[in-house]
Amino acid sequence: MDEGLGLLERYWSGEPVTHHGRHYRVEDVALLPATAQRPRPPVWIAGFWPNRRPMRRAARWDGAVPLFGPGSHGRAPDVEDVRDLAAYVRRHPSCAASNRARRRSDVTVPSGFP
Repeated sequence: MDEGLGLLERYWSGEPVTHHGRHYRVEDVALLPATAQRPRPPVWIAGFWPNRRPMRRAARWDGAVPLFGPGSHGRAPDVEDVRDLAAYVRRHPSCAASNRARRRSDVTVPSGFP
């Protein structure tokens, strides 16, 4: 996932990309036109909380879209779970280019359905 996200970020620049990684190999690929958003479109990462790895990844990018366990769709998560998640994401440094300027990651949670 991390290698693929890094490639997407490079592709969005519109510049030619050559990459020989563990999972992907590309030679002189350019996706045109480049994105209008700079430095790139926002990337939000989804994952089941309390799994830590996807939330660390979300902190490195632009935001987290957490899922709170199986069968939780259609109901709001417990407030304490949201607080724990937000604190965890805040403790991990942001590394992506857009986050270096913003120094934050967003967290969005469902409020439940009527």
